[in-house]
Amino acid sequence: MKIKKVIVEGFRAYQTKEDGTFDFSTPTGECANFVSLYAPNGFGKTSCYDAVEWALTNNIGRFVRDYTRTENDNLSKSQNQPSKKQYILRNRFIKDTDPSRVTVVCDKGESRVKNVPKAKSGSRDYLFKREALEKGLEALSDVFLSQEAIDAFIREEKPEARYARFMSTFGDEDEAYRANLTALKRELSIILRASEDEIVQLKKIADVPIRETIFKDINETIDALNISNENVSQIDKTFDDDCEREIISLITKRTHDLQAKAHDARNSIEELLITASKSEEIFIAKQKKDSKKALLDQVVSRRVSVAKREELVASVLSLKGILQAESSRESKLIEVASKLPDFRLINEKITIARKNLLLIQQNLYKIQGEAQSFTQRRDESQRLLAELEVATNSLLELQNASTSIFPQIAELTNSVPIREAERSAKKLRQQVLATKISHEREELIRVEAIEINEERIDSTDLAALLREQFSTLPLKAAILKRNAKAEEFTEASKNLDQIRTHTSQVANLIELGASLLSMSHSKECPLCAHQHPSHQSLMDAVVNNKALSDIESAALKAKEMCRVALEEASENVTSQILEWAAAKTRVSLYLRSSIEIDESEFRALTLELEKIEQLLSETNLQLAALKSRVNNLPEKQLNSSIAKQLHELTKRRTTELKDLEDSSSKITQLQRVIKEEQQKYEQINAEVTLAENSELVNEISEYCINNAIQPEQIQLSIEQGRAEIQKRIAATLTRIDLLQGEVIALDLNDPTLASTTIEELNKNELDLRSDILNSDMVIVPFVATIKRYFPSYEDSWNAQILHEYLSTAVLQRKKKNKLSIPFANILY
Repeated sequence: MKIKKVIVEGFRAYQTKEDGTFDFSTPTGECANFVSLYAPNGFGKTSCYDAVEWALTNNIGRFVRDYTRTENDNLSKSQNQPSKKQYILRNRFIKDTDPSRVTVVCDKGESRVKNVPKAKSGSRDYLFKREALEKGLEALSDVFLSQEAIDAFIREEKPEARYARFMSTFGDEDEAYRANLTALKRELSIILRASEDEIVQLKKIADVPIRETIFKDINETIDALNISNENVSQIDKTFDDDCEREIISLITKRTHDLQAKAHDARNSIEELLITASKSEEIFIAKQKKDSKKALLDQVVSRRVSVAKREELVASVLSLKGILQAESSRESKLIEVASKLPDFRLINEKITIARKNLLLIQQNLYKIQGEAQSFTQRRDESQRLLAELEVATNSLLELQNASTSIFPQIAELTNSVPIREAERSAKKLRQQVLATKISHEREELIRVEAIEINEERIDSTDLAALLREQFSTLPLKAAILKRNAKAEEFTEASKNLDQIRTHTSQVANLIELGASLLSMSHSKECPLCAHQHPSHQSLMDAVVNNKALSDIESAALKAKEMCRVALEEASENVTSQILEWAAAKTRVSLYLRSSIEIDESEFRALTLELEKIEQLLSETNLQLAALKSRVNNLPEKQLNSSIAKQLHELTKRRTTELKDLEDSSSKITQLQRVIKEEQQKYEQINAEVTLAENSELVNEISEYCINNAIQPEQIQLSIEQGRAEIQKRIAATLTRIDLLQGEVIALDLNDPTLASTTIEELNKNELDLRSDILNSDMVIVPFVATIKRYFPSYEDSWNAQILHEYLSTAVLQRKKKNKLSIPFANILY
């Protein structure tokens, strides 16, 4: 298998497929036999190799090898955060919606696409454990030879381990067996060598004579150690291996402590010497910091003064604006006071005009009331005249129509009894049909409830079917005959069973007799004592006896005849029961048909009755309407009433016409007066409106509205307002003088304040603070080191005091270091 193309998307160092597409085909379209990737470090060669290995083997060898897998897994877990996703294979710079996959196209056209699994919050997309290869790709597990694999093979310390790694790939079962034997031999050799060395050492120890004074020498050394605050027990002749191990452990621990102290002392000396070498630089930095702090205090003080001066200048400008506004208000009040006499004159004219308007309006209301009253009288007369006209026309129309209405009333009155009689006859027929339908339904229910079977043959319900001229006697006779045949069949069956039982017994007896004859060889039959010509003939007669089989055949034939007779009788019973069932069906159909016919007639009668009722109702309505039109009066009384009403209507019409004429004349006169008064009202109102909208009135009215006063209070309000404004102007002038005095004092104290801005001072402050921070970056670590060695350190120490402390500390630690090294040697 050859790889023709590799497409890497969102995997490791590759973000998009445009960056990670590798085409390994030649110009002819065939797969190359050898491919070399060359690029500087960090250009993705390893990521490309990992992508191909992972797509084909499900693993990345350099991540899951034994000597790196645990380390990689622990490092990944230590960096994992519960609220974030950890990307090991997926490129961390692509979007969540972008794909992360590797596509490997082989020479035969097949493609393998492997997607990186999506990691959840607090989890990883790769777990650093070796996965199984897919079926058919097992051979690819060892074909990827990476730089890490070569390094791992070379870094093996023992040749045996390298050989084992080599043979794990190329070895077979014999090699594995040989490797086990070699390992066992090596393990036994080590054990044997260790045992031999131990024997040699023990022999040497046994050959050395024991020196009696050794305990004394050792105890003297122990005493010397104890004087130096050590805690070592003395030894005697009971000294054994446990005591030796305990003393060795104590010496080793104490030696390590002394070495650690010596190491700390050397580090302290080195740190103190470095600190001493920086002391001059530190004091220069402190001097620079103090000078910058002094300058910073000056800048802060100047910024306060500049801010105060700007505030004072802004206050003076604001007060001048207030002073100008107050002067403007006073001028306005003076102008308003000058216009007050003209305003009073115009106001008096407006008051007089408004009184006249009120009188005119009251007169108009009175005249309009009279006109409205006469208008109502006119409208009422017109309405009454119209009603009288309608009533007169109605009476005349009724008089003309009565000649045709009364014959219609007579005709309708005569037709009502005829229709009522017809309705009664049909209702009676309907009641008869309802009774008949009810009876037939009950009969149908009773017939359909009849059960046609042998158990119900004597039931009285079958009488409902006698209209078909059936009798139950033939059915009863057929049932009795069938029962008799059934008893005969039962008796024949019993006879056949008895014969078959008897035949079995006789067969046993014949078999017994045959066995006896075979033993006795007699000619006389043992059953009937008959003499036969020979023993053989007797045996044939006994064995071939057919009398019993003929009897059984006759009994079987008799049973069959009884069965046939029983079936014929049963069929006869079934046939008659079916005939009775058919009769029941015919009666049911007859009753259903009769009910349907009667119900159809009943429905037709119901429709006819409804139609008659409707006709009667319409006739009564027409009759009532006609009688209502003639006021329910006879013809003579109606004509007399109409004549009387016409006379009264004519009289009323004459009176209403006179009232209408008088009202119309009065209305015309009042309308002329109203028009004149309205013209007069509009003229005066126009003059008032013109005066009210004049510039002078608007100005004075606006002043009153703004000050919430009446026009009568204007003069007093102006005087009070001018007094208050003059007071405020005087106070403002005094305040301006004070503020200007403060500004002059600040300028005399520092003439440059006027040309200095807050922005410049802020910039100077930032620069000074930056210089102070730079000095602190040098001073703070130095002071922290000094305070660690000298807790009593104060900022007031000068260079000489600090140098003395540092020199003393260095000498003391050198002395301790010199003492601890020989002491450790004594312990050993």
